[in-house]
Amino acid sequence: MNHDQYARLVAALHEHAIGITAEVAAVDLIATHRVWLARPDFGPFIQHGRCHPTGAPMASIRWRAAVTALRPGPVALLLIRGRHPAHRRRPRRRRPDPTT
Repeated sequence: MNHDQYARLVAALHEHAIGITAEVAAVDLIATHRVWLARPDFGPFIQHGRCHPTGAPMASIRWRAAVTALRPGPVALLLIRGRHPAHRRRPRRRRPDPTT
């Protein structure tokens, strides 16, 4: 994937994700990382199309299908979700019961 193709793909993903805060953040992260969008095994999970009202190029990532297909095991899923198995979650503090 050359630089122009990469830039067009990032712009198309942004077009799809506008107004969807979590997806905009995901597009920024995956675009900045500069690895996943260029991987041949990740490409089939990117759907290309056009914005209905404007006709602008648009793309979306089928995240669930990508994670399922590319996941070698449970550790990869934790890393994708932003948690590493070596990091233990802190126990939650119990809130006082307001009825007592």
